[in-house]
Amino acid sequence: MSWYEFISNAAGQVICINGYPSDPPNREIYTFADPVEGVYNLGIKLLSSSGGRYGCQQLAPITAYAYANVIVFEETPLCTSTVPPGDNAVEEGDEYSMTCSVSYLGDAGWAPKMEWKDDNGVISDVIDNSEEGKLDVTVTRSAAPDHQGFEYSARIHFVAYNGTLPDNTATNIPSFTETHTFDAIVVHCEEIVCSANGNPQPDFTWRNLNTGLVIETNTLFIMYDMLCEQQSYESDHFSNNWSHVTHKS
Repeated sequence: MSWYEFISNAAGQVICINGYPSDPPNREIYTFADPVEGVYNLGIKLLSSSGGRYGCQQLAPITAYAYANVIVFEETPLCTSTVPPGDNAVEEGDEYSMTCSVSYLGDAGWAPKMEWKDDNGVISDVIDNSEEGKLDVTVTRSAAPDHQGFEYSARIHFVAYNGTLPDNTATNIPSFTETHTFDAIVVHCEEIVCSANGNPQPDFTWRNLNTGLVIETNTLFIMYDMLCEQQSYESDHFSNNWSHVTHKS
């Protein structure tokens, strides 16, 4: 049983034979174990130089081959957001975006993928600036009331080689997955202001058309739960015996 690496030599460089090293390049990144019941283990230290394709060859009693691809992440994912830190709030209508990126080394056919989700599920309209050796995916949104409380997440994972498998080929897709979740979005809407001039100064009253609740103020602040419930409000302003004027929002 022989192990090969296809990093320093595209045709294959022997690493060890029957569990014993055969003077491979970068000998220090490998560990070898004595064969146990026909099992020949190869240990690989995950460095920037160790990402790539490896293979083992059995010569007897039959000739057979198997391959493994090692993907090395050079760093933890870098995730940034244009949403202001702290209250994590955005104004209704404002554009906000989130980006996650990470560099990796290894066979490009086994390149990891990045999947973005929000509270509605997988996001399809992402901006993918990925290139060989680096994932870089951005989500851009225009703040809307129904984004209130949304949590966005980016998941790094693997799929089959180049997304498909050739006929008569079997593989174990790496189960590795890493997810970065952003804090929940808070959406601020513009305040609604009712104003009028008169002598004496008129009073202002807001009435919730859904519940009948009366609020005496010239400025009505629409809170997040009020937006989500799609409620309607009526504003009156009047002074003594003046007729009142109604404004609906």
